[in-house]
Amino acid sequence: MTDLSEIPAKHGVKNVYADLGQIFAQSTIANPKVSAAMMAQLVQGLGADHVVWGTDAIWTGSPQWQIEALRRLEVPEDMQKKYGFKPLGPADGPIKTAILGENNARLYKYDRRAALCHRPRRRRQGGLRGERRAAQQPPLRLRRGRARLRRRADARAQAIRRRAGCSVRLKGWRTRPRISSVTTPSKGSSPDSPEMTGV
Repeated sequence: MTDLSEIPAKHGVKNVYADLGQIFAQSTIANPKVSAAMMAQLVQGLGADHVVWGTDAIWTGSPQWQIEALRRLEVPEDMQKKYGFKPLGPADGPIKTAILGENNARLYKYDRRAALCHRPRRRRQGGLRGERRAAQQPPLRLRRGRARLRRRADARAQAIRRRAGCSVRLKGWRTRPRISSVTTPSKGSSPDSPEMTGV
């Protein structure tokens, strides 16, 4: 672990990442101080933005207890004074939040806010297939019940998208995230066209 954390300083590279998974699970159970020292070394040598949560944690069962362990882990004060380690911070602080998801989201270019705001259109069934579906319609009271459940689900989804800062249309199925700047759409393009992109 020490050799890995010293690579950027020795060789002047910035493309080295540390992955936490099974090694974190085993060290947390065996000796939490060792686990804290390992985390502090990685953050100190590689930077908090180059330490990611690994998916091999499933070998020890559900990883939820390991996530909780990382959120509660802190470098002891005596180790901070002796080795110059920095504290890992609170459970929802920038270091632990970056390790548990933000770094991976950045590396894979995954926009959580845009994914939350996006909802695909329903496809209309036309032609012969649509006629067959119309012929096999369930009773009216069942269709009304399904429509009621669908409206409730839509209301919940719209509330979630509002909290995420998305612009929500009360009618229709398409939504789009609020964006800081927009390119001018060409003639004939709709507001939901791919030409309107955030910077």
